[in-house]
Amino acid sequence: MGQIAELNLSTQILRDCGFTPPHVPQDKIRRLLPEFKPRWNARRDAEELYEAYRVGGLVIEDCEGPRLKRIDHLKHLLATRRVDERLRWRTA
Repeated sequence: MGQIAELNLSTQILRDCGFTPPHVPQDKIRRLLPEFKPRWNARRDAEELYEAYRVGGLVIEDCEGPRLKRIDHLKHLLATRRVDERLRWRTA
């Protein structure tokens, strides 16, 4: 599998887990760091992400539960009555 295909697969897996890749403003980087020359490599980048998630203890249950899925989190807040049907925080 090529580097770009691997990166696309890694990105899709992260999106499936509820992660949104950050936007990097290239013009701002060039303006603030004109000497900066990125050494980007799709494989190394994917490996770095994998290692960070591994070290951080990310497991599939984190991706499938309310922690990282907004809809599941909202369902949990509704079920535990922390928010009302308009998704407003309930007062004590």
